[in-house]
Amino acid sequence: MTGRTPCVYTYAYFWKQKMGNSAGFSAYPLWLASYSATKPGLVGGWKSYTFWQYTPRASMAGASRALDMSVFNGTQTQLLTMASYGPAPATVQITAALSSSNVRSGTVTYLRGATSRSLAGRTVYRQGYYSGSWHTWATTKVSATGTYAFAIRATVPVNYYRVAVQLPSTSWIASGTLALHTHA
Repeated sequence: MTGRTPCVYTYAYFWKQKMGNSAGFSAYPLWLASYSATKPGLVGGWKSYTFWQYTPRASMAGASRALDMSVFNGTQTQLLTMASYGPAPATVQITAALSSSNVRSGTVTYLRGATSRSLAGRTVYRQGYYSGSWHTWATTKVSATGTYAFAIRATVPVNYYRVAVQLPSTSWIASGTLALHTHA
């Protein structure tokens, strides 16, 4: 629902004893807690860890208590890509437009747009800004021609919308923010 890939956080004893050393989650990034001086042994079918939490007793300027400390198993570029940090590649964009941005309450308006045809079949997430963060409220698929559409029934005075889609590289692109104003 958030459009983000979850990361599995665990430690070897728990995974082996309580999860039966299941390999059913190995498609997700692994964040493994192991407080040994050497790299941790793997569990559950993972071929590598994404993060290794190597201590619960790290210190850092400005922190008044001990902190957990982890290391990323990759390059800075890989970490930024995993975090969807930074601008989307210039070659792929996503557009969004409302059929009307000022409508009577209860009226249906449409949010339509387009992206690259190479993203055909990928999920498009219609997100609304609510209570200080973006939430996914609906999904659809990119058509073979690279287009998508959502119907929205206007019910509150102002809503802010955007759409997002995940690229094959696992980074994300999002449209600009659109405001939908509703009146009686």
